[in-house]
Amino acid sequence: MIKRLVPLAALVALLAGCGGNSLTSPPPATAAPVGGDLGSIDACSLLEAADLPDEKLVEPGKPLSEPRSCEWKLETATVRVVVLQSAFDDVERYERRTEELTLEGRRAWRGVETRGNTSTAIYVTELSPDYTLDVRAERTPAGYSIDKVARPAVTAVLKRLDRRS
Repeated sequence: MIKRLVPLAALVALLAGCGGNSLTSPPPATAAPVGGDLGSIDACSLLEAADLPDEKLVEPGKPLSEPRSCEWKLETATVRVVVLQSAFDDVERYERRTEELTLEGRRAWRGVETRGNTSTAIYVTELSPDYTLDVRAERTPAGYSIDKVARPAVTAVLKRLDRRS
């Protein structure tokens, strides 16, 4: 019986050591800060209809009242992009469903929720020490994964920002 317990204990110790935080911690961010003047960026230039091939654009991007912000109306959702003048660690977490991740080599977090009849996905991504990207997608009525709109949108915006550096 003891002979069976020793290999079992070794296996449990091995699995416990391998699990650690590797499944929950994102890989370290490796991308350089986005260059250029983010303070005067036109957020409506950061996303194009071709960036969301599975969605039909109903209205092109329109600036919002916030500086460095824009909103696009799609057939199934609304996408908002805001370049915040705020450090990544200072941006408030979204509700309780937050996941740390790395997007295009940058620190990020993601939140998804359904409130009433609206599904919302938000991606907050570090651009530089002083600027953070906030991309949100919403759909009313809820009914499919809003992440299918939000994830391609944030990826496209990050790639476009990196090309301007």
